[in-house]
Amino acid sequence: MYLRNVANGREEFRHQSTWTFFWHGELLRVDLDIVDAGGKRGGACWSHKKVRGIRIPQALEGRRNEILNNLYEALAAYMDGGVFATASPYTLTLDTIYEYVRLRHI
Repeated sequence: MYLRNVANGREEFRHQSTWTFFWHGELLRVDLDIVDAGGKRGGACWSHKKVRGIRIPQALEGRRNEILNNLYEALAAYMDGGVFATASPYTLTLDTIYEYVRLRHI
């Protein structure tokens, strides 16, 4: 799996972002909204994100829940900045169009 932030909205769209998620040989596009976030740099942080859209090939539709759970794991590992993340601990809530994925403390 490989997750990469490829675009962030500006001004009134700053809560929106676009990501690519390379999952089992397939490149998926994921559009996210930040619902809410808080904390302080280098300390405890949290975010509540919502999957606004995800493009999954028809052949993988039956694995949608697995993909969403792996996306959650990748976003949780990304925390507040990927390789530059400083949050400790980090809590992520991820909502999807399909179901609530879960809440986890890292």
